[in-house]
Amino acid sequence: MTDDRLISLLKQANIFLDQYEREALRGFEITPAQSHMLNYLLKFPEQTYSATDIRLDTGVSKAAISSSLKGLKQKGYITIRQVPEDERKKEILLTSKALDIRRRMDEHMRRRRECLCRGISREELETMEDGLEKIVDNMKQEHIRRNSYDTNTDGTD
Repeated sequence: MTDDRLISLLKQANIFLDQYEREALRGFEITPAQSHMLNYLLKFPEQTYSATDIRLDTGVSKAAISSSLKGLKQKGYITIRQVPEDERKKEILLTSKALDIRRRMDEHMRRRRECLCRGISREELETMEDGLEKIVDNMKQEHIRRNSYDTNTDGTD
């Protein structure tokens, strides 16, 4: 497979997944990004989260996390409160509305998984997951490399 073909397939998959999410979430009043964030938070509903924790765990950008959390807060799925010991930090807590929608979200995820994985064996899924994890790791490393402080000041890089 050529690099161009791989990139094209990844972009197509992303576009179709986004379209699927938008259609499937019509009755939920939330966006695909907010759905992704809510599903993440619902994994451990008793846990208290911070935006930094989420960013470090998911790799999602600070801006995307902030936007999703803002929307979820406005829609009543989460509350955000100051951490008494550190005024710079905020805790993200699920509301009863978020806990009430959990069953519907789980069903949505199950249907999405069935749609995405139809006709793909468990072994093929594991291989794809391994490959995609490597691609993500490579891209993270490249991002770090490009955005790290370059100590070489002689212009020979």
